[in-house]
Amino acid sequence: MAQLWLPAAATAALAVAVAVVSVTEGGLLAAANNAGVASADHQYVADSGTSGGGLGPIPAGCWGGRGNPRRNYCCRITEQCGQKCQQKRRQVPCSVRQYVFPGGPGGCTRTERFTECKPKMCQRTRCNYGPGSNPPQGTPPPAPTPRPTSAPTPRPTSAPTPRPTRAPTPRPTPVPTSPPPAEYRWGDGWRQCTAANFRTRQNIRSLSANQKQRLAAAFNALISRGLYTQFTRIHRDFGAAAHGGVQFLPWHRLFVLELEQALRSIDPSVVLPFWDFTSDWNDPVMSPVFNTDILGGGVAGGCIPNGPYANLQAQLPTPHCVTRGFNSGPNGMGSFTFDQPGTINALIDASGSFADFANAWELAHGAPHVAIGGALLQSNWGDMFLVAQSPNDPAFFIGVHSNTDRVWWLRQRASGNPTQYDGQHQGRTVSPNDALTAFGSRLVSDTFNLPCVGYDPARTGVVRSGRRVSRAVASRRAPRARAAAAALLDRWAAATGISNSQRERAQQALDSAAVEADLRSELNVEG
Repeated sequence: MAQLWLPAAATAALAVAVAVVSVTEGGLLAAANNAGVASADHQYVADSGTSGGGLGPIPAGCWGGRGNPRRNYCCRITEQCGQKCQQKRRQVPCSVRQYVFPGGPGGCTRTERFTECKPKMCQRTRCNYGPGSNPPQGTPPPAPTPRPTSAPTPRPTSAPTPRPTRAPTPRPTPVPTSPPPAEYRWGDGWRQCTAANFRTRQNIRSLSANQKQRLAAAFNALISRGLYTQFTRIHRDFGAAAHGGVQFLPWHRLFVLELEQALRSIDPSVVLPFWDFTSDWNDPVMSPVFNTDILGGGVAGGCIPNGPYANLQAQLPTPHCVTRGFNSGPNGMGSFTFDQPGTINALIDASGSFADFANAWELAHGAPHVAIGGALLQSNWGDMFLVAQSPNDPAFFIGVHSNTDRVWWLRQRASGNPTQYDGQHQGRTVSPNDALTAFGSRLVSDTFNLPCVGYDPARTGVVRSGRRVSRAVASRRAPRARAAAAALLDRWAAATGISNSQRERAQQALDSAAVEADLRSELNVEG
């Protein structure tokens, strides 16, 4: 086969042009395979045997070309002619400025907008001929057929044109999207608690299917982003400020408010419901709150078996699946019962001090902690039983503490003195001007009337027995009616760190409330 000696520069130019030629629907022709580019000063082009004195073939997709070496040719090429950009979102680590919990930023992710751009390719004709030369002669090859796109491509006319003009593709009109909710920062619950953001927390029994789904979706989003763990950490680290005295109620009011705002930063329609657990006092395990559309069930000592939080994983104190201490189904909590509605109603209506009410209610609110976290266990408690871990289970907020705050809210209205606050906390005398640690500059008095939250004021109804009893009879049988629940609560309170003296005063206040309920014929009791 004859070979033609060409200058390196001419051959390299030819190779570059051919390398970008679009010759088929499949894409670009790689001319380097045909050019045989070498590193020497001169290169060779194989003679294909065509006429022209051994000058080599005209490259596919090109036309014209004459002289020795061959020059004055044109090629149809595909090259970048701009960019196509679109807005997207991605998850990135939170920075201290964007998400701050007391004690440090913690680990979390946040949603960030960014612009992604890709090259835009166009077909064009490029020619290469020397100064003073005429444009190359000949007829250009037919334009390659473009790939089909989602936009309809006009059918070509029967008469081909030498250089068909490609119809411009209309740029798609961006679909307007609502801005993403603002990233949550610790303290947003208080900062955004205004009358304009007022919402009413409902009894969990009145939630629609859609409300239950949105509540679970917001919780799971908070969990998947790593933010939910921070609430457990705060509850653990500030446990002394949150438990063991009358500060229990204002501290947890703000704690629940912060969690609710974190959920609403994901879905503004979400409002925490409350579970009035006294409505299920006699057989708690059969409550609808343990259905698979709310909290899911339990396996004593095992992971959550079903529902929105099945096999939920927690990070504190060490990575583990969240466990519960009861079995789903009849007798799944043994003989455990809650205080009756009449007892809690009498506690709300009692004319005693705030300290008596707060101490008794801190103890009584522990009933669902015991039921969910340890009804059938003697050790290796489920998460809900332990102060340092209890928020790991969403039941902490959904099943317990929204209702804990509601009962105080009812007490404030029943007493006619919403600012009543007195007693002891962790051995010291309290004041409305006490700071609530973990909440910055917030004071106890700031919690007396939240402008953004209210509750369904209805109380759980009671069936009046119609039988009148003397105080002596009620004082004997009412404490007996709650003896089993009292024993379990006492065990939980000891594990929580509540002092012996506070436990004794709390049990006495609850016994007194049960006596009043019996006198009002609102206690289910025999004997």
